[in-house]
Amino acid sequence: MTNDRCHPLRMATLLVMLVVPPTTVANDEHDSVPQAESATSSTAPSEPQSLEQRVATLEEELARVETSLEALQPDMTMIMPDFAERFHVMHRAGDAGDWAVANHELLTMRQITDRVKRFDPQNGALLDSYLSGPLNKLAELIEHRDQEAFGQALEQTVQVCNACHQAVGSPFIRVTLEPPEALNMRHPHQLQSSEASRVHTHGEAREAMGGHMSGGHHEGETTDDH
Repeated sequence: MTNDRCHPLRMATLLVMLVVPPTTVANDEHDSVPQAESATSSTAPSEPQSLEQRVATLEEELARVETSLEALQPDMTMIMPDFAERFHVMHRAGDAGDWAVANHELLTMRQITDRVKRFDPQNGALLDSYLSGPLNKLAELIEHRDQEAFGQALEQTVQVCNACHQAVGSPFIRVTLEPPEALNMRHPHQLQSSEASRVHTHGEAREAMGGHMSGGHHEGETTDDH
């Protein structure tokens, strides 16, 4: 028969009861909850103030970023020289019967117009209202490779450009199809007889491929960086 006084579990229980009074354990358990609640309540009032400070800091950072973006935003004086260059390259390409280059430059001018409408809606809408019709006409003539009608459409487009300059208060800026030799185009092209491709995507295919292009060009690939 087992002697209860020698049972290990009973001996350990008796030892705990002798060393740690039951009232102390009960008090510790009872007091732990209020202490935790007190610690939480003491820190709670500081959280809204900290959040407000973070919001204020973010607003200051946002204001600085907006100021920087406004300084970097292009304006019409930066855009129109590029537009004019594209127009004259298209003109020379049409004269040479290089309809592929003419089509490329026309697409670029349309892209420029779309960009202007995003960063300067008022002037972008004005530019589009003046040039959408002439550019559509030029696109049609490029597709049909009608060189004579293309030349006539260029003359009409020049008149539209000058009317737009008159409307915005810059009548002294007059476009011509025969600029002086001193005003050379920045991107000289070697022109040759060609046809405008019906599947010319003007860089869209390259953008769609994304990371597939990062490993370098592969056989059969073409790029359009203009």
